[in-house]
Amino acid sequence: MISIKGSSGGGEIEVVNGIVEKFKAYEDDISPNTFIKFVNRLNEANHQNIAAMDYACSSDAVILDDKRLFLACSAASSNPNRLKLYAAVLTIENGTIITGTRVLISEIVNRTGLEVAKLSSGKIYIQAINNSKSSTGYSICTVSGSEISSTEMAWDIQDYYSTNTMCAAVEVSSNKIVSAFPDTGDSSTVEGTGKPYVRILNVSGNGEIAKGSQLLIDSNEPLYSGNNAELIKISSTKALLLYGIVKGVVLSISGDIITKGTILTIDSAYMYGGKEGSCLLDNGKIAVAANKNLYILSVSGNAITIEKTYELPEKMNYTDSRKTVTQISTEHLLVSSSYQTNAVHGCLINITSGKVYGDVVEIIGNTSALTGYAFLTLKLKDERVFMLEAGGSNSGPYTQIINDAEVKIDIASDVIEGIATDKATKSMSGKAWYLK
Repeated sequence: MISIKGSSGGGEIEVVNGIVEKFKAYEDDISPNTFIKFVNRLNEANHQNIAAMDYACSSDAVILDDKRLFLACSAASSNPNRLKLYAAVLTIENGTIITGTRVLISEIVNRTGLEVAKLSSGKIYIQAINNSKSSTGYSICTVSGSEISSTEMAWDIQDYYSTNTMCAAVEVSSNKIVSAFPDTGDSSTVEGTGKPYVRILNVSGNGEIAKGSQLLIDSNEPLYSGNNAELIKISSTKALLLYGIVKGVVLSISGDIITKGTILTIDSAYMYGGKEGSCLLDNGKIAVAANKNLYILSVSGNAITIEKTYELPEKMNYTDSRKTVTQISTEHLLVSSSYQTNAVHGCLINITSGKVYGDVVEIIGNTSALTGYAFLTLKLKDERVFMLEAGGSNSGPYTQIINDAEVKIDIASDVIEGIATDKATKSMSGKAWYLK
């Protein structure tokens, strides 16, 4: 219940129920006891085509430091299963992306199935699928400024074969990687749909990799073209694998041995070629966007629990769409989703309550130059976010620098969503009350 005396800009307010948070003002200073509405600025972004990388069927990136990112993507070819894999350093200067000299990593990769992971040594691990060889391979890259050197792609992560594109990797401790990949598990099968497998990869100082034994995760989950997987580090001895329709399983690591926990079905929609549809939160829980919902998961021992399920708003809940999730502050998530056309929409959501702040906005407009989804979003320094999208014919990938991804409050002119209880300015946060 809330009792209000007065009107916007003044009066006495008695708050009984609701949530109080701190927000900065969108434009004008906001005085205490002022009716407010929520605003997001996700559509105020610097949109840029990285033309030097050509046609990007598949892309992934990691943050190197405050100003640099490492990008890998497949480039155009007359045969969609014989694409070239390139990498480049992206430097961010005043909201503009400067693309370093691209480096050829491999002559032949698949159109999807690509993972980039930053190692504690500072090197970069790239994992990719090669459909012509029905195999999964890796390369270790060294970055110096904007220059990249790499080892030759070694196509021997899996024991047997599969044409599927599932591909994920994460470093769990110093130069120890958990790798996920497709495998038929049958030496007599040259090609096949495959099932999800994992194994430990230990990276030496010279970039050589020693493999642990591979482990079948799910014999009941055949993988299909376009399916992907995500690996999230929980601790130095534990990771979470998301795959298939979306299923989740805890992986426990001891030396070079992986054991799996109980598999949990989280949603009925398949994970597609987009990356970062999940993220590890500051509180140790995991956020997963899939199908029409946002899930908050917790991990205890080898078990996964769905703690909360929030229905995504309209234009965010399109079935079979690619989604990304990024934590931008203690309580707030940025969720993006493709929506029917070649457009990407986004919204800001409260982790604890599921509150959607302000409107769902169109981050990327409908254009034939895009294939309709964001690959990933990465939180940069301050309130900025880097977003990477798929490219279209000879025109990708595309990027966004969202310069202000945090929730703001503004003086309500039509819709009243809450009340300021402190003064708020563009540079100073003030408390505001709102209903759940």
